[in-house]
Amino acid sequence: MTLLQVNSEILFVIAITVAMLLVIAFFSVYLFFLYQKRKIRLLQQQQEMKESYEQEMLKTQIEIRDQTMKDVGRELHDHIGQVLTVIKINLSQLSSKGLDTPNEERLTGTKNLVGDVIQDLRSLSKTLNGDLIKQIGLVESIMHELSRINKLDLIQCHMEVEGEPYVLPAEKEFVAFRIVQENLNNILKHARSSNVYTKLTYADDGFTLHQKDDGIGFNLQEVNSRQADKAGSGLLNMQRRSELVNADLQISSQPGSGTQLTLKMDISQT
Repeated sequence: MTLLQVNSEILFVIAITVAMLLVIAFFSVYLFFLYQKRKIRLLQQQQEMKESYEQEMLKTQIEIRDQTMKDVGRELHDHIGQVLTVIKINLSQLSSKGLDTPNEERLTGTKNLVGDVIQDLRSLSKTLNGDLIKQIGLVESIMHELSRINKLDLIQCHMEVEGEPYVLPAEKEFVAFRIVQENLNNILKHARSSNVYTKLTYADDGFTLHQKDDGIGFNLQEVNSRQADKAGSGLLNMQRRSELVNADLQISSQPGSGTQLTLKMDISQT
């Protein structure tokens, strides 16, 4: 065998070896990227499952809380309301038996107070019952809630509706109403405000709820930090509810400047 033949065989073996190494390297790189792709897909699936689980858990918690409120409202209406009605009837019977003028006036005043309590109780029970929204709609439900608070003579509630109201999906109207309730409750407890302004805007591209008060305001960052681990906190409850229906909730506040809440719902997702 000549030297030229030997060199040719060596070059051939080297070429084959290099080609095999390149093939092995190519498949190694391919398998690596395939592994990474599957790993990323698996992590995404796990994240989606986690988010889905958390959403379901959150939805269940809110449904349980809302069902409890509904049960309390029904109990107020069916039991306590009936007891107060009986008391009012008994007072009327006493009044018919004839009393001196001072006692007659006290009895009449007491009967009127009981009547007012019965009306307030019925109003409260309707508010706690989510079925009210289905019956009369979101606008009327919010007006009903604001009217109930106005009767307390603690703050003055104002309402404005812009655009032609349309019906949102039931779960979105329910969430909007509960957020209004939660915010009003926070205002009554903490804001020390004189007025609350509520505006509902029905536009072609979406629904917006805007609510503001003229109270003392607060440091939003500090409150969020304190309430981060409190499942029942008002701000956290409102944020969680808005997330359930893919709504955008923004709350802004500064000490001495009141608080503003804006809830936006995209009707293209309905």
